[in-house]
Amino acid sequence: MRLEVLSRPPGGAERKPPLLFVHGTFSTAAPMLGEFPQHGSRALAWLGRATQGRQKYDQIVFFEHPTLSVSPVINALELGRAMAGSSG
Repeated sequence: MRLEVLSRPPGGAERKPPLLFVHGTFSTAAPMLGEFPQHGSRALAWLGRATQGRQKYDQIVFFEHPTLSVSPVINALELGRAMAGSSG
């Protein structure tokens, strides 16, 4: 299990809820950003709003986890433990 943080808020800034990406079975977090262009201009526009400008998320997190060798319940508990310090 690994959390990869794409962006963080500047020190002392008010924190907003993080944007969390969780991959599915037989997948990994690595190609997720690359899939946005395949879904057209609306998906790219949404990603642009999520990562830039005044409405952007302060934290963008990818949850990398095993999909077959570990129970989904264990993955959920690990994610909850990892995100315990997030606000929102």
